[in-house]
Parts: sequence; C-alpha cells; structure tokens
Amino acid sequence: MENLRLNNDDFFRLVLDKLFLTYPDLEINPNPIGHGGMKTVYQAFDKSLKKNLVIKIIKFTSDDGEKRTKREIDILKLLSSRYFPVILDTQIVKIGQQEIFIILESFVTGKTLREINKSGLAFEEAVIIGKELLEALALVHQKKLVHRDVKPENIMITENGELVLLDFGIARDLTDDSITSDLAIFGPMTIGYAAPEQVANKKKLISERTDLFSWAVVLYELLTGTNPIVQGEVSKERILQKTLKLSPDSVDFNNIPEELKYVIKKNLSPVVHKRSSSALEILDFLKRKGY
Repeated sequence: MENLRLNNDDFFRLVLDKLFLTYPDLEINPNPIGHGGMKTVYQAFDKSLKKNLVIKIIKFTSDDGEKRTKREIDILKLLSSRYFPVILDTQIVKIGQQEIFIILESFVTGKTLREINKSGLAFEEAVIIGKELLEALALVHQKKLVHRDVKPENIMITENGELVLLDFGIARDLTDDSITSDLAIFGPMTIGYAAPEQVANKKKLISERTDLFSWAVVLYELLTGTNPIVQGEVSKERILQKTLKLSPDSVDFNNIPEELKYVIKKNLSPVVHKRSSSALEILDFLKRKGY
C-alpha cells in the first residue's frame, strides 16, 4: 500500500472513499481539475451549504513539502480578504503508511489572467488589474509575507471582475526560518517571472520588492502581450541568464505611457534596493499621475 503512487487509480479510490466518509454532504467529481507535483485538485459541491468547493489532495514526498503545505494553510488563514481563497477545513488521513493532507477551499469561478490575456486586454482593463494586484500584494506584505510566485496563472479574475491571488505554496514568511536550503542553486520560483534574487537563491535579499519585480513583468505583459524576459529566448538557461543580467533600458517600452514606463522600468531593476519600497508606494504614484 505504501508504495502506491498518487496517480494510481486504486490509491485515488481509497482517498476518495475516505473523503466520502469524512464529508458525507459533499458531491465530489472524481475527475481531477488540476494536478502537479504533490498536489491533485478536485471540484466538489457541498449539498448543505449549496456551494462549490475545491478539494486539494496532497501527498508529501519530503519534509519540505509538508512544511510548505502547512505554511500555505497558515498564510491563507492569516489573510482574510476578497483577494485570496478561503480555507474551509483541513484534514490529515492515512492510506497505508502514507499521510495525505486534505484541504477544502472556496471555489473561485472565473478565468486566470493567462487565459484572459490570450485575446489581449484593453489598456484601461490592464491598468485596473495591475492596481488590484498591487492592493492584494500590499495586504500580503503587511503580514510580513512574500508570495514569490506572482504570475498570470496564479491570478484569477472572477465572473464579477474581482481579482483573486492564488497559490501561496512557495510563499516566504519573513519572520520565520527559510525552508529552502542554502546549498540550493536556485530558490523556489517560476522562471520568467522570478526576481534575480530568487534565481540566485540570495535568501537574505528576498523581500516585498521581490514580488514587485514579478508585478512589473506581469503588468508589462498585460500592456504589450509579451513577457520582457522570456521574449526572444529559446531555453530555460537563457531566460535565467537574462533575468540575472536584465537591463531595464533594453526593454521595449514603445506605446506605453511615460508614467507606466517609469514604474515598470524601476521595478524591473536587478538591484533590489532600486525598486519601489512597497506596493503602496506604487499605488500612491499611480494615483498622483491620474491612474
């Protein structure tokens, strides 16, 4: 039993059987809506609450994975706002010798920014999303947290047009010890959106400015349809090198208004202290410039 893999049909059936016993009011769709790494995600309907939910089934493959999962849960419980998913319940169940973590979350109905931006965004819409993302990040940073994975796939726009920031799986609590090994070549990240200090695993430089670098990449992509780091590169190695050596002066800012060019360019700086000091500082700047 302990050797069964997470994607094994029998293993899943046992996990789902446990879920049906624990949550008899749930109607669980047995077909996963997402899968990656240690995590498989299902959609369910709570008959008593009359609401759709998300069920995350997480199989720990390392101590680090368990620590990150528990940290993600603690973070989402700490963040109470429309900008973030809501944790409804957590359980640990055993299948043989394997511990499985079960997380029930509110279901966010909408599309990711990646899906929305495929057909392009109007300028005004891109700016509004950029500002809403800053508001969400300001709340994260006020709790001494750094998201570390700000990218279009982790930003949902609901059917009501509201922004929800997803996936705090690699978030960093600046008041706690780092989980990432000092010997790791890279820090946890998504290449093309990660800041240079993440790529170089310079943990002492990780701060809210790390998220502001990623925010600048996302806003540039919303305005132009291209990622300023990934554009023109054909390999992960080249993207990593470009991130470390990025010169904001080399980025094409044609057709971007001067005020937005200034703030994006500032936060694409590879030098951490040259970026804006906070999300609130950028919001104040944009407000003063009429955005």
